[in-house]
Amino acid sequence: RLERFRAEDREEKAKDLIDELKTAKATQQQELRGIRRQLTAYKKQLDDFDNDMGVHRKVIDDLQTELEAANAAASESSKDIETLQRDIAQIRKEHDEALEDQHALALERDRAKERMDRASMELAQLEESMKTLEFELKDLEFSTSDISKASMNKRDRIKELQATIYSSKAGEKRLMKEANDLENEIKRLSREFNSLKAESDAAIQLEKGYTRAVNAVMDARDRGKLRGVLGTIAELAEVSKKYENALTVAAGGRMQSVVVEDDEAAAHCINYLKKTNIGRATFLPLNKMRKGRPGGKALMAVQHDKAIGFARDLVKYDEHYESAFWYAFGDTVVVKDLNTARKLMGGVRLVTTDGELTEASGAMIGGALAKSMIRFGAPAKTEFDQVKKALRQTVDRSDTVSAKLQSLRETMYATETELRELSSREGTDASKLDDIGVRRKDYKGRLKAMRDERKKQQKVTVDAQAEADSRESDLKAIETRLAELEVKRDALSIKVNKATPKDLSERIAKLHEGSTDARESLRDAESKMETVQTQNGLMQKHESDVVGKIEEIERDLEEAKSVILEAKETARAMDVELNGLLKIEMQTSSEVERLRTTKEKAFEAKTKLLGEVDGLETKLETHADLMIQLKVKTQALEGALQEAEEECARYDVQVKQPLPPLETLNITVRDTEVKMARLEPVNMRSIEEYDVQVKRRDELQQELKQLDKQKKDLLKLVEELNKKKKYGLYKVFDAIDRNFQEIFKELSNGGDAHLQLENPDEPFEGGLIIEARPLNKKVLRLESLSGGEKSLTALALIFAIQRFDPSPFYLLDEVDMFLDAVNAEMVARMVAKNSSYAQVLMISLRKVTLTKADQLYGVTLTGSGVSDVVGKLNLAEFKAVKPPGEGKSGGKGKATGGMVHG
Repeated sequence: RLERFRAEDREEKAKDLIDELKTAKATQQQELRGIRRQLTAYKKQLDDFDNDMGVHRKVIDDLQTELEAANAAASESSKDIETLQRDIAQIRKEHDEALEDQHALALERDRAKERMDRASMELAQLEESMKTLEFELKDLEFSTSDISKASMNKRDRIKELQATIYSSKAGEKRLMKEANDLENEIKRLSREFNSLKAESDAAIQLEKGYTRAVNAVMDARDRGKLRGVLGTIAELAEVSKKYENALTVAAGGRMQSVVVEDDEAAAHCINYLKKTNIGRATFLPLNKMRKGRPGGKALMAVQHDKAIGFARDLVKYDEHYESAFWYAFGDTVVVKDLNTARKLMGGVRLVTTDGELTEASGAMIGGALAKSMIRFGAPAKTEFDQVKKALRQTVDRSDTVSAKLQSLRETMYATETELRELSSREGTDASKLDDIGVRRKDYKGRLKAMRDERKKQQKVTVDAQAEADSRESDLKAIETRLAELEVKRDALSIKVNKATPKDLSERIAKLHEGSTDARESLRDAESKMETVQTQNGLMQKHESDVVGKIEEIERDLEEAKSVILEAKETARAMDVELNGLLKIEMQTSSEVERLRTTKEKAFEAKTKLLGEVDGLETKLETHADLMIQLKVKTQALEGALQEAEEECARYDVQVKQPLPPLETLNITVRDTEVKMARLEPVNMRSIEEYDVQVKRRDELQQELKQLDKQKKDLLKLVEELNKKKKYGLYKVFDAIDRNFQEIFKELSNGGDAHLQLENPDEPFEGGLIIEARPLNKKVLRLESLSGGEKSLTALALIFAIQRFDPSPFYLLDEVDMFLDAVNAEMVARMVAKNSSYAQVLMISLRKVTLTKADQLYGVTLTGSGVSDVVGKLNLAEFKAVKPPGEGKSGGKGKATGGMVHG
């Protein structure tokens, strides 16, 4: 597979190279077409320049012929002119030669500059290509480093995996040996456990008092059949001997509740009980149990001085089991004795240190405690317990070893898989490194050639620059020489012109000018033609380079195609070999699968046989246990029979012979137990309590006699006090009545009034009657009087009481409002008279009343709604307010007056 992968990799790389070469070839071909178009254009330009140069030469020849003729004509006219013309001709010749040199030097300078520019461009391209190659080389170096590191890590990992597999196989061998040893140990301990269990089962049941279901769950836990069973409430708790009875009664049947780790363990236990059809039990899953809070009455009860505390606080247990013990005890409070429980009972669950229990509902439970009740704490360690513990530990250890073995095998499988994958990838990395090495060698060779070419182009640039500078210097010298020749020529031309006739001189000048222009045009054409010829030569060289590159690309294409064909042939050969190997592997895998299936079937058969053996061993153990239990029960029954015979002899009970059948006796016992149950709850201390209650009754009767005597004394005292009260009332009543008669007569100008008791014999059981007879009217009761008469009568009663028992201060609020002017004046005089022994503050609107005051204060209501007090009043400013029924106004004024007497 690795060789096939390498062939496919070569094929893919060759295909990628072909794509790159085709792209490069197309680029070069396009560039070649552009070069050939440019060469065609250069050829046309050269033909044009050649034609122009022929024209310019013909023009120069024609002008030269005419100029020679003109010069000959001028020479004929003067010998001096001929000499001057020869000098001019020599100077012109030198000038033309200098121009030729100047043109040649300029052309050489331009060519040097072109070479320098071309070399600079080549250098720039070389620098760019070198940077690209250097970047590619760095990238390849990074790739090589990464692959090398990865390959090194893989090799290290392969060594590590190989070491892991070796150690895992050693560990597997060790764990398999340990598992076999543990299996043999479990079998030995199981036989020993079964033999010891049968002997102690009955005794343990009597000692613990558990139900069959709880015993079955505990036994299954000890055998390792049930997981997550932590123990019963009784097993998990430790209590002081002092409070054992109280806590045993407080927990009751919940002591047999089985504490488990979670609800899943509880479900397994319940299914186990269903499957074995043993019975029912209560399970407390710790992940679902919730702790409660004590009730208010429980919190109050626990504060009592004879309360010991909450029951659960008197038990020692692991905090992890807090919620389970809350379920067992709740907020039950332990108290010292039954009397304390009776005082606190009602709404709270209480238990005494002697084992009496009062429920929150008020029910009371007590009596003698049975000796066979369940007790807290684990039973004393015996040989059976030690074997049971060892068996449990061995089973747990066996499970742990099995789990480790399974985990180890899974780890080995994963390690082997990873090792195969790493080995395969290691070969791939080697192939990649070989390819990178070839590319690096190629890139380095190309980079070296480019560096050599760069040095060469740098030398060309320097040489061209030096040549250009030299030609520039020569050009400057020639330009100086040309300027000198032009000065000499111009001076000679002036002399010739002076000596030559005007028309001939003008014609010669024009011919000289035309010849000069034609020569300049010829030189320009020659210069341009030489430039185009140079460019044409360079372009032809470039054409040959591009053609060479295209041919090289075509050779690389052919080579890449041959690589592809070779890679395909290699891949086909590898496919054939791989298919053969796969067939061999498939045949081997089929054989391995068959052997694995055979192994699994054999393992299943072994497991089934072991299960049958285990079932038979269980049945055998069950029968042996049953036989031992029957023996123990027989011994227990014989002992019970002997105790019963001894008890019958002690109570002199004659047992009638023959005894009834056992079934009849059982029925009699059950009927008797039912009758006893109906009588429950029976208070075993009822006689003692009865004596206490009788004593309490005698004490209460004695207290009752004493209370009767005290009652008579109190009634006699009440009678005496009532007589004194009645005497005192009559005394006060008579005095106030006399005062009332006098004052009413004074206020009413001769009227008559008196006070009368409704019940003279029992004055405290009746009320008071006031009868009045105003002047010239008949006697009327108070309720029959008019409003003013009622006010006058009431004031008379008040003044009568004041006269009998004066107070230091009186407040009268508009008591004269309903009185006429005469009666109001009478009341005012009475108030002024009484102020001699008491201070009176009276509020009034009546002017006649205000005139009797010792001190006046005015009170008025302002516009803001706030009362304002005025210290001194001018009575003339106020109009008297008429009482109701006295005139039409009849209402209060805006101002009120306050007067003070005394």
